Amino acid sequence: MAALRQDFRDDEEETLDALVARIKASGRGTLGPPPSQEATNAYIAHVQATPPLSEEERLETHRAWLEIREEMRARDRADDVAEGRG
Repeated sequence: MAALRQDFRDDEEETLDALVARIKASGRGTLGPPPSQEATNAYIAHVQATPPLSEEERLETHRAWLEIREEMRARDRADDVAEGRG
């Protein structure tokens, strides 16, 4: 996407077909090849076979993520202060 932003053209006369051609010519960027159908099917089978989290597991996961988010916010605040933004 960054490459498309860098190649932005303020050209109102560019046709839709030309725009699509330019986007296609830009390639896939940093994305790797899409997964094979076999890999996709194996992943779906794995997800379907995995039992859902219990209520206790779900709450523990939620608590863990809340803790991680708070740590990230604290680090961001400390960075802002250290860099003169806060």
